Amino acid sequence: MPAARKIVQNRTAQKKAQRKVPSIRLIRQKAFLRAYIAYGTISGASRATGIVRSRHYGWMENDPTYTEKFATAHEEAVDRAEEELRRRGIAGIDEPVFYKGEQTASKRVYSDACLIFYLKGRRGDVFRDRFEHSGPGGGPIQTEDLTGLSDAELKKQISELLGTLKAK
Repeated sequence: MPAARKIVQNRTAQKKAQRKVPSIRLIRQKAFLRAYIAYGTISGASRATGIVRSRHYGWMENDPTYTEKFATAHEEAVDRAEEELRRRGIAGIDEPVFYKGEQTASKRVYSDACLIFYLKGRRGDVFRDRFEHSGPGGGPIQTEDLTGLSDAELKKQISELLGTLKAK
């Protein structure tokens, strides 16, 4: 077999072998995404993996595949947090009871706040906070178009309003 042909075959074999081994970047990305799912924050994933936050943001900016994988990981992390909110609100957690410095029992404690946040997230149409803004006597808020006024006229109106506030 000619030497040139052997070199081409060796290079082809090397390229195939390289394709089978994931790059260091892909291994780091996978580790970061797993840590993100577990910790739920960029900072937590960064501390757990030793990968600086800026590396993650660089991947987000320059690697569309990573961006898609991160979106999936983000959904998983949010799902985990949501499950924990529900668990603490409905199933509760065991909290130790101490007497004279010794743990004597445990009691089941439920979190109203966790349940409220869970319901606001899942059923915002029913459990959201409602705010209504209205004018005097519950009527409509009165507005005035000031776009046509000069700077001097605006300053005059502002000083008049401030004067009314000071008088009260």
